[in-house]
Amino acid sequence: MRILVVTSSSAYELAREVVKHIKDHEVVIYRLNYPIASLMTTSYIAEELSGKIKDRYDYVIIPGLTIGDASVLKDVVIAEVIKGPKYLGDLPDVIKFLELGVKFSTRLAADEVIKDYLTVKYGLNFRNFAGFRYGFEIGGVKVPLRPPPMNIFYEVMVREDGDYLRVLERIKKALGLGVDAVIIGLPVDCRVSINTLMDLIQEIRSNLRKPVGIDVQTSDLIKYLRVDPDLVVNVSLDNINLLRDYKDKAIVLVPTTTAAPDTLSEVLKKSVEEVVKAGFSKIILDVVLRPLQLGFIESLVSYYFISKELNYPLMMGLSNVYELLDADTHSVIALLTSTAMELGVSVLLITEESRKSVNAVNEVVKAREMVYRAYARKSPPIDVGVDLLIVKEKRYRGVKVPETHVDTYSVLQRVPPKIEDLFYFKIYVDEVRKNVVVDVYSTKAKVCVRRYVGSDPLSLCRAISEDFPTLSKDHYSYLGYELCKAEMALRLGRSYLQDCTLFDW
Repeated sequence: MRILVVTSSSAYELAREVVKHIKDHEVVIYRLNYPIASLMTTSYIAEELSGKIKDRYDYVIIPGLTIGDASVLKDVVIAEVIKGPKYLGDLPDVIKFLELGVKFSTRLAADEVIKDYLTVKYGLNFRNFAGFRYGFEIGGVKVPLRPPPMNIFYEVMVREDGDYLRVLERIKKALGLGVDAVIIGLPVDCRVSINTLMDLIQEIRSNLRKPVGIDVQTSDLIKYLRVDPDLVVNVSLDNINLLRDYKDKAIVLVPTTTAAPDTLSEVLKKSVEEVVKAGFSKIILDVVLRPLQLGFIESLVSYYFISKELNYPLMMGLSNVYELLDADTHSVIALLTSTAMELGVSVLLITEESRKSVNAVNEVVKAREMVYRAYARKSPPIDVGVDLLIVKEKRYRGVKVPETHVDTYSVLQRVPPKIEDLFYFKIYVDEVRKNVVVDVYSTKAKVCVRRYVGSDPLSLCRAISEDFPTLSKDHYSYLGYELCKAEMALRLGRSYLQDCTLFDW
């Protein structure tokens, strides 16, 4: 097939890169003198191409983001005109479907026509990373020099022996979600015994089959090196001598100074030289991502230069930003993960040590999948079949309110309750077991007479109504309202307080 691909000036180089990998077809690129495809109209393209396309083509493909119907070009070019994909990375797939005789639209972007296929494709695309460059292995896990792929290291704090079971459950959950390695954080006030720590590491390494690192203060480093970790975090020239008998271990090397971006790479270069000279070979560099307003941009610039100048894997601790920002973590993590990918960071360090960071592991796993798919299609991480839209949505899916000719009553003021029943409810959320709990109390005796537990509020309400049929309609309206709130709180990870609103905005 002979195909003419029309592109904006800003997308021209990317189009050339994509087209050079298309075999068995003659694909010609026509560059318009317009920077952004999403601001172009089909009428503008028709005007620009008029009288300039003398050759005959089987297809003319214009950008999928173009405004208008591509059929206006039918009198301008001798070819079938279609709207192409919104993102050039999908162009080879569109051409494959043209080979198969699939009819694309003049109004709808081509990737919308084959979106089910693309969703499956990008879901499988990064399951096999053969061909990408890896630096070394830590406990059987390959550490990439540059992404993709990206490793996720999960750090969990252990403070005392009694934390063992709780921490182990958290680690199992994180590994089940897709974490690649575990870091045991040991704070200054740590009271965990060496034996307990060794048991935990043995469980992770032998039974869960993942490498384990430690993150510990320099003053305690020699003590905890006895647990034989696979990786030691926060190593610098100040404490590297303490690891002289552990040169086979992987280390995360951090700078000894908070130098400006233009000098930090030199500082790290010298640190790497000293560490290599000391006999270490498995080195991950942590430039140290700084919080917003406290050097965040400078640290990103440092990551950029160091990824170009030093041929070692880079790690980025995302919690340095999301733990010090009063905003929902999922959007922050999505942005940071995509940024890390562009900067060449191949290891993401994640924690869930605060209330607001609960579920951060699941969020970073999803964010990683989003950027993998975006990388494959050479597009922003949008419309890739995976998202982190939890509260908001991209498209309205509601049902339009129908017109009616019956009387309409406007309820503009609060209607006070009329509850004079023999029983009342106390409602709770059990976050550990992921259940809603309803205690039914006797109004007269002020004691709980029955407890209901379940994860489906509607079933709870039905069970209670069957057992307590004499309760008023007003009371059941209240119960349904509160159970709905409890379910939302459970799903969103928010605190549930009976008779209080879930959100302040």
